Formats: sequence, structure tokens, C-alpha cells
Amino acid sequence: MEQNLLIERILNVLNKNNQGEYYNSYAESEIYDSGKGIFVANWNDIKPSMADFIESEGFMLEWDDTTISCHACGNLINTNPTHAGWKPKYSIIDGCELYCESCMSDDWEPYIEELINDSDKVNVFDSLDLNDYGFKNMNGVFESGLHQYMNDSPEKILKEYMEKFPDYEFIFGELNNSQFYLDFKIFGRKKVEEEF
Repeated sequence: MEQNLLIERILNVLNKNNQGEYYNSYAESEIYDSGKGIFVANWNDIKPSMADFIESEGFMLEWDDTTISCHACGNLINTNPTHAGWKPKYSIIDGCELYCESCMSDDWEPYIEELINDSDKVNVFDSLDLNDYGFKNMNGVFESGLHQYMNDSPEKILKEYMEKFPDYEFIFGELNNSQFYLDFKIFGRKKVEEEF
């Protein structure tokens, strides 16, 4: 059976249960992709024989509450941690639009603007070199976690650096997270004077 027709028929069956979306591929390159596409649904509401059939045809299955699509390319993004050290491969821009790393790498500026002087956000993308945007590591590594003396607070660190360097703007980056602690750095650059 032609793949497009098969996809359409599967979606018709899934839609009878108010379920089912289809995506061509994942946004993350680390995820195994069969190349046939991905069906997303609440598989608790679907007969196991239907899920087995879809998988036997070479399609991937994902849960609807652990995935979302990229606002730009429409590819599927995993939003749930899969292991210790996992970092998201997406970011939310302007409070509502979710973009995958690949689409953001075309223009990092909106993402960088979201991170500046925000102690609740950190650059999670290894492919973004903050040095390329004028940011320099301001002071070694900070740590926070369950071990003694690992109690560095991004909020306190940012406040201290903003008072110490009022002509700078800051971003937290180079996040390394594990099961019991994380470490990060603070990067700064001179504020850009806007010309009128």
C-alpha cells in the first residue's frame, strides 16, 4: 500500500478515538528515526493491536503528552527528560512559540535576548558559542546540588554581577547537569549602545 494512503487510513482510525497526529521526522538528531514517520496519540485510548500494526509498518509511536512540534519546521520535539543529564533541544520564544535547536541556529539573536539578565534561564545548546556574540566567561564554574557546599544561586550571582558590572549584560551557560547536581557559568558582555 502506498505510504500516504496508509498514513491517511491510520489517522482515520485514530481520529475515531479523537486521537492521532502524524509527523515526518524528529527535530532531534539523537533520536532513532525509522524514516517512515511518527504517530502521536494517547496510546492508552488505542487498541494495542492498532499500535502493534502501526509499529509493524515501520512507524514510530510517541505519546501526546511528551512531544510537541516545532513552530518553524513542524518536526516533532521530545519534551520529557529521558535520562540523567538530559537537556531540552528546544526553547520557548516570546512566551509561546516553541522552536527546535536546528531552527534557532539559523538566527540565535531572539534566543539570546530571552536569556539576557534572567536568572531563571540558561543556554542549554552546545551548538551556540556565546563567545561568537561577544560574551566572555566571567568567573569559572558555579555549582548547585545535593552535595555539601553546592549551593550557588543564579539569582544571587546575577544580582552580584549586575551590581559589580553595571555596563554589562549576562547569560548563564555551559550547563552540565547530572542526577544530583549541576554546574554552570556566567557569561557577560558590554551592553550595546543603541543608536537613534
